[in-house]
Amino acid sequence: MEDNIYIKIKAVLKHKPKELSNLDQWLFVAVNTAKSIIDNTSKNNLGDVMKLSECNSTSQIQHEFDIIQA
Repeated sequence: MEDNIYIKIKAVLKHKPKELSNLDQWLFVAVNTAKSIIDNTSKNNLGDVMKLSECNSTSQIQHEFDIIQA
């Protein structure tokens, strides 16, 4: 079951949609983006990454992502 959802999400994202149509897609992108940020962030700056866990809205998460990626 989980593999089927994963395959469907990857197929949709392969076409680089401008908007994500459901929560599963959004969560997949968010988790993979967070993983990438953590993997590529200097260990001295992990405190900034940890702020993501304190966010209460998607706009706050986006704001923190923007700060980390800048």
